[in-house]
Amino acid sequence: MDELLAYLIIGVFSGGVYSLIALGLVIIFKTTKTLNFAVGEMVVMGGLITVSLMNTGLPHWVAIILGVAIGGAIGLLFQKVILSSFIKRPILDTLIVTCFIIYLLEGLNGCGWGVNARFFPAFLPQWHLNIGDIIISSEIMWSFIVGIALSFILVIVFRYTKLGLGLRAVADADTLARSKGISISSTHSIVWALGGIAAVVGGTLFGYISGISPTEGTIGLRAIPVAFLGGLESPSGAIVAGLIIGIVERLTEGYLSSSWASMAPFIILLAVLLVRPQGLLGQRATERV
Repeated sequence: MDELLAYLIIGVFSGGVYSLIALGLVIIFKTTKTLNFAVGEMVVMGGLITVSLMNTGLPHWVAIILGVAIGGAIGLLFQKVILSSFIKRPILDTLIVTCFIIYLLEGLNGCGWGVNARFFPAFLPQWHLNIGDIIISSEIMWSFIVGIALSFILVIVFRYTKLGLGLRAVADADTLARSKGISISSTHSIVWALGGIAAVVGGTLFGYISGISPTEGTIGLRAIPVAFLGGLESPSGAIVAGLIIGIVERLTEGYLSSSWASMAPFIILLAVLLVRPQGLLGQRATERV
């Protein structure tokens, strides 16, 4: 019983980071109708940038703030330089471009940091939680606290602020939003910057738990099943689905193997696409003819 409880708790804690990264995906998709397949490499690059800044001798929090700013700038750069030309192009063209970004970032990560993992210094208070013979580290718990807190902040911004109102207006009816003076290009830039920030924070939190490797892009890619499970246009669904995926992974790892655990989110993705494509909290699209 203690073992099951420990797996459930660790799963919830791990899921908090997935929720944050998936929320960045959902906000981008809801506003631009583009699924960012490059999220895995963005997460890895974000973690590597932050740990590299820390290793320069900068104060830890200054390094984190700079890393977050760079992540937002990277997301903004992708939108302005590459994706802005595809706003009126077919969705398939944009998806192909995001796949190109995967290989671009993968090459940059390999050239810049090689293949060896980087480990973060302990910059938060240390403690641990004992459940039977299983010890849950403070790194996992801090990652959950930060991930969930930032996820709720993003949801609040999206739903209850003037900025969020503009994002939702573009998401629901971009032509009408444009007629009201809302810049579609600027709105897309904002959500891509938010997606870049979420990726950097997610990479930092993952790296803080167990280190970050330039070849670990699949860690961030697990946010895609989370986004589909919660609903690609449901920010709240991303938070719920992240916790579910985290629990499923830990239970699978504990009772089967780590190989099955890495496959579990994508098996869930396949099941969601077959059974409920709109996700748990998403709404089924209706068309009037």
